[in-house]
Amino acid sequence: MELGGYAAELIFEVDSHYPGNRVLLYNVYALAGRWNGAAEVRKTGREAELKYRSENLALAFALLIASPGSTIRISKNIRVCDDLPFRIQVCAQDGEREITVRDTDRFHHFRDGSCSCGDYW
Repeated sequence: MELGGYAAELIFEVDSHYPGNRVLLYNVYALAGRWNGAAEVRKTGREAELKYRSENLALAFALLIASPGSTIRISKNIRVCDDLPFRIQVCAQDGEREITVRDTDRFHHFRDGSCSCGDYW
């Protein structure tokens, strides 16, 4: 718990506006049964007026719970946000993970840091 909380605090120093960082810290508190801390993380996120995007949260959650080497699949019934491809490319660079994203227009398959569509978003 302490190590996870310390790591999350360091991540906040680098990028305090990325919602996935708050999801990470929230999950650390929740897994430890520290519900007051988890509630505080949500409260500060609302006060900061962060724009939570479901596909970014889905990616963050999947990275937390999926075992290394497993495929992550994200589906959305509307267009994904513009910064998602970059985030996924970074997450898929290690070559150990494949990430598939479906939006209203097409499927995207990420492996080794590149997308099957040739970055046509």
